[in-house]
Amino acid sequence: LEEKSPDGCYGNNPTSPYGIYAFDSLAGEYVDDIPSLKFNHGTEEQKRLPPFKLAHRIREDEAYVYIGKTPPKSAYFGFTHYTYITHDRNGTSTTVFGSLSDTINPSNIQVDSDGSFDDAFDKDVVIITTPHRGVYSDIQKALDYAGVPSDIMNLQEIPS
Repeated sequence: LEEKSPDGCYGNNPTSPYGIYAFDSLAGEYVDDIPSLKFNHGTEEQKRLPPFKLAHRIREDEAYVYIGKTPPKSAYFGFTHYTYITHDRNGTSTTVFGSLSDTINPSNIQVDSDGSFDDAFDKDVVIITTPHRGVYSDIQKALDYAGVPSDIMNLQEIPS
């Protein structure tokens, strides 16, 4: 979690702390030419991280799985994925920056809580982001087998 937004903000509120997923690109993976982000704020460890791209690709048979905690008490949090660039049939790119699904937030997140907005913070959570419900089901079964409670699993389905 950042004390301030990284330079550029990319649509985020520059005065609010926030977190982002950062993935290394796979060998040979094409990632659109977008600027890299470098953390200039936050912890000393975060400041030492190399720049990283916010763009990544996901196939229909893949998923991003976040296993961790919801943010500490704050005014709000949300988990949302965006499409950044689209390409037409001629290869011309257009910047879109549109959300791919409804935001998972304190009002709708599945965590072990009393169900209130205020009780959704600092809770164990699993968020599975995938374009395919079958992939979600497979991951859900594996996590179930590993003893992860199903009532903290959240599906963030994105269009394929």
